[in-house]
Amino acid sequence: MLQQEPQHNLEDKKQIVNRFTELINEYSVVAAVNIQGLPAKQLSEMRADLRGKAKLKVGKATLMQRAFSESEKNGLQLLTDYFIGMPALLFTEENPFKLFQRLKDTKTSAPIKAGQTAPDDIVIPEGPTDFAPGPIIGELSNFGVGAGIEGGKVVVQNDATVAEAGETVDGELAGILNRLEIHPMEIGLNITAAYEDGDVIPSDVLDINPDSFKDDVEAAASRAYRLGVAASIPNTTTIKALLANAQEDALKLAKSQDIITEETIEDMIATANAHAQELQDKTTD
Repeated sequence: MLQQEPQHNLEDKKQIVNRFTELINEYSVVAAVNIQGLPAKQLSEMRADLRGKAKLKVGKATLMQRAFSESEKNGLQLLTDYFIGMPALLFTEENPFKLFQRLKDTKTSAPIKAGQTAPDDIVIPEGPTDFAPGPIIGELSNFGVGAGIEGGKVVVQNDATVAEAGETVDGELAGILNRLEIHPMEIGLNITAAYEDGDVIPSDVLDINPDSFKDDVEAAASRAYRLGVAASIPNTTTIKALLANAQEDALKLAKSQDIITEETIEDMIATANAHAQELQDKTTD
């Protein structure tokens, strides 16, 4: 696991603050991340994966806050509201939404340990297990999990929620989940918020599916376009359709009222010829 930050003397602290300030001024996006519980090995691997895309710097929250105050960027102090667990800073030029999705996609599952809180509801699913009949049946029963025996193996009879999101997991439950190879935890860099162009964007806003978001935007644009045309609202998007509709309406009006224009003259002459021919035919008869 990560070690506690070493104590620094005054000169060391100044250098750390200066380095944070340089990075803040250099990069357009600054993200707060929570690295609490992240093993050192995984942290090192993630640094390597981010090389060329982002820089991760760990330090004391007080030193990061001081760097925020000394930076050239307005509103950065609001990012401190999202310092959670063991905060660190991520510096990048990448779109913060893409960065969030990239880090989310690289997370891996891990067993839960005693004393940790469930990130989501933890469910032991219905179905067979690899366990032979034995004490495991009683252990499962302690957590409200109904189990039976089929084909010489323990079978969970129904899906059972053994811990709700935010609930602390004790050692006994953690052991059972590990034996069942149910790994509810995720290992990765957790962005809590990102700063860009004066705005602080929290994780719940950053956590969007790019494909579904694109579909939603396209659908909204299509509905807005149809509404704009139906309500005759002129703008750069609707103007061509509105002009085409207006031209069509004007042409229909001109034809209905026998108004001579360049667009109606041929049809009017054709209609007149048809009437003349019809009259001639009647006269001849």
